[in-house]
Parts: sequence; structure tokens; C-alpha cells
Amino acid sequence: MIAGSTILRVVIAGSTIVKAVIAGSTILRVVIAGSTILRVVIAGSTIVKAVIAGSTILRVAIAGSTILRVVIAGSTILRVAIAGSAILRVVIAGSTIVRVVVAGSTILRIPLFYGHSKPTVDS
Repeated sequence: MIAGSTILRVVIAGSTIVKAVIAGSTILRVVIAGSTILRVVIAGSTIVKAVIAGSTILRVAIAGSTILRVVIAGSTILRVAIAGSAILRVVIAGSTIVRVVVAGSTILRIPLFYGHSKPTVDS
């Protein structure tokens, strides 16, 4: 199905390309089975969503040229949200960095738990 010179839909079986929808010259959706690429949505040469299985990259959302969310499994990086050029939230499992919230350029919270140590509060 082609309109003018633009591919509207390409469906290929065999866990290679399941669906590729292109409007104008922008890829709207690319779904590939086999735990490689599950969904890639691009609007105006900007990646809106990229989902990859295999606990590598679960979601990558980019608006304009700013990363909005990066979620990676395997207790490495759980969420990275960036607005403008400021990091809003970074959550890392594995008792390394639990949360880092930055507003403008100020760190609001960094709970760190090493071994069995617990944070102490001076009374």
C-alpha cells in the first residue's frame, strides 16, 4: 500500500518485521519480534518510544532533543527523566543510588545504603 512515494504499511512474518508504518518520510511504528525491537515510534525525526526486550532498554522517550524517560531492567538504571537540561529523577537499584532528584541544578535527595549501614539522624 503506497500513497505517492510513501510506504504506509509493511508487514513481514518470521519474527523479522511485524509492522512498519511510514507517513511522509517519518517512521511511525516499527515492531520486530524475537526480543530485539518491539516498538519504535518516530515523529518528525524524533524518537518518541523505543521498547527493547531482553532487560536491555525497556523505554526511551525523546521529545525534541531531550530524553524524557530511560528505563533499563537488570537493577542498573530504572528511570532517568530529563527536562530541558536538568535531571529530574534517577533511580538505580542495587543499594547504590536509590533516588536523585534535581530541580534546576540542586540535588534534593540521595539515599545511599551500603551494606547493612542505616542513615543516622543527629538529635
